[in-house]
Amino acid sequence: MSRAAGRAAPLFDSYVVVDWSAAGAPKRGRDSIWIAHLRRDAKGGRMRLKRLENPETRQAATARLADILTEELAAQRRVLAGFDFAFGYPAGSARKLGGAKDWSSVWRSIDAAVEDGPDNASNRFAAAARLNSGWPGAGPFWGNGLKAEIKGLGRKKPKAYGGKLPAERRLTELRAAAGGARPKPVWQLSGAGAVGGQTLTGLKALQRLREDPRLRGSIEIWPLETGLAAPKAAICLTEVYPSLIPAAPRDGEVKDAAQARGLAERFAALDAAGALRPLFSGPEDLTAEERRRVVAEEAWILGVGFEEALARPVGSIADLLRALEPTPARRGGGEPRLEPEKDGPTPRPALRLVRPDEPALRYERNPEAIYAESFDAVRRETRLDHLPDDMAGVAVRLVHACGMPEIADRLAFSDDLTARAVAALENGAPVLCDCDMTASGVIRKMLPRDNAVVCALRDPRVPGIATKIGNTRSAAAVELWRERIKGSVVAIGNAPTALFHLLELLDSGWPRPAAILGFPVGFVGAAESKALLAANPRGAAFLALRGRRGGSAMASAAVNALAALAMTRPRSKKNADGESG
Repeated sequence: MSRAAGRAAPLFDSYVVVDWSAAGAPKRGRDSIWIAHLRRDAKGGRMRLKRLENPETRQAATARLADILTEELAAQRRVLAGFDFAFGYPAGSARKLGGAKDWSSVWRSIDAAVEDGPDNASNRFAAAARLNSGWPGAGPFWGNGLKAEIKGLGRKKPKAYGGKLPAERRLTELRAAAGGARPKPVWQLSGAGAVGGQTLTGLKALQRLREDPRLRGSIEIWPLETGLAAPKAAICLTEVYPSLIPAAPRDGEVKDAAQARGLAERFAALDAAGALRPLFSGPEDLTAEERRRVVAEEAWILGVGFEEALARPVGSIADLLRALEPTPARRGGGEPRLEPEKDGPTPRPALRLVRPDEPALRYERNPEAIYAESFDAVRRETRLDHLPDDMAGVAVRLVHACGMPEIADRLAFSDDLTARAVAALENGAPVLCDCDMTASGVIRKMLPRDNAVVCALRDPRVPGIATKIGNTRSAAAVELWRERIKGSVVAIGNAPTALFHLLELLDSGWPRPAAILGFPVGFVGAAESKALLAANPRGAAFLALRGRRGGSAMASAAVNALAALAMTRPRSKKNADGESG
C-alpha cells in the first residue's frame, strides 16, 4: 500500500474486536457475542472485512477465536484482539483475589473459581461469592441476580469502597467517565449495563487462549505484560470499550455487531495512518504511581484518554481513503468502501466521490427537504438508545447543531433536567446567556411564555466589575444575573470562566437556577468547568457536553430543544424551581 513519506508501517495486519456476553443460555443476535475480524491483504494492503460472526455460546466463541488467532499466526500476520470486558480490578485487590500482588494471580484464581459450561450455564454468582471471601464481612462483588440467596454475595452495593474495600472503579474507568462515557464498575454482576459477569467469564476465556498450546508464547496482554508501550509479540490482547467510537448499524445489523465492526475498522484506519501507536503509551498525564497501578493490576482500556483524537478524521481525506483502502474507483468515479470477502457481509459505502462528468454544484435546494433529511440523518447516524426519550430529543437537536453524532455519547445530565427546565420555561423563567451568540441562537417563537432572553455581556458596568473581581468580562456579566437567577434556565456556550464563576456564586449562597446548560468550548478550562458542574450542580438540574467541545450553537440548541418540549407537552404542575406548587 502506498504511504506518505516517513509514515511508520502498521503495527498489525489483522484486527479482531469481540463484543462479549455473560448470557446464561445459548444466544444469538442482540446482547450476545459478536466477533469482527478485519485483515490487511499482503498484496496491495487493502483492508477486508474477513468475518462478522455471532457464536451462540462462550465456549464456541473461545474455540473460534483460538482458531482465528492460530490461522493468523501461521500466516505470520500480527493481530490486535480487543475484548469489551475488564482485564483487571482496582489497585489493592490482587492480594485478596489471587493471593499475590500481580494481575496474573487474579486471572488464575478466577479461572479456578468460574465454571462455564457448553450451554452457557455458569456459576459466576457463586464464584463472585467465593472471591468475596478474601475480605471480612461484605466483599466488593455485589448484585446477586438469582432468586435464591447466595451467602457472601449481596444484592445491593456495599458502602465500604475506598475504606475496608478497594476502590469502586479503576483509574481507566474514572478517566473514561470524565470523557463522557458511562462504564459500570467491575464489581457489579447484575442490573442494566453490568459488566461483572462478563469480566469473570471473559477472563476465564482469555486464560484458555493463553494456555492453548498453538498460541502459547505468542500472546502478550496489553498493558499488563507489555507495559504502557506498543506490543512486540505476534498477538496482542487488549481491553476495549466499543462505545468510545459511535458506529451506526448498517442494514439488518444489530448494535453489538456494529460496535465491534466499527471499532475494528477504526483501529485499522488509525494504524494505517500511523496514529495507533500513541494509544499504547496511555495518556501523558498519568503519574508514575498511576502507571505502576495500571501495569501491575488495573490494566487500561485502549483509547481512553484519546477520545477526541478517536472521534476526529484520520488525517486528510486522502489519508482516510488510504487507511480504509477502498476498491479502486471505476473510470468516471466510484464509491470507496471496505472490500469484503466473497462470503462476508457487504458494508455500505462510507464516502462519496463525485464523478468528473457530474455537474459541479449539485445539491438539495428545497429548504423543507433539507430540514427533514438533516434530522433523518441525525437519527440514523446517532446512538440514542442509551438515552431517555426526552433526552434523546435534546441530543438530536444538539447533533443537528454541530454535525457530530458522537457527542450523544458524551452528554452528562441530571435525571430531572428536562422536567425542571421545561417547568421553568412554562412558568416564564428567563434564559440567561453568557454571550450574544448563544442568545441570538435561541428561537424566540419556540419559547412558551415569550420568555426573556438575557445577555449582560454588553452592559456598561461589566468592565468595572471585571476589574473589581479580577476575572474576565464573561465572568463579570454573570454578576449581573443576581436578580434573575432564581428558577432561571442558564445557557453557557462560550466562556469557561462564566461557568466557573457561576458555580462560585452558587457556593456563596446565590439563589439556584432551575437548570444549567454547560457548553463552554476551548482548550483552557472548558473541560474542567463542565466536569465541576457534572460532579456538583449545586442543586440545579444540569446538562453538559464533556470535554473541550461545545459552543454557542449547541447551548442555544439545548434551549430550543427544551422549549420544543415545553410547547408540545401538557402544562407542568411544577414551579420554575422544579417543586410542586
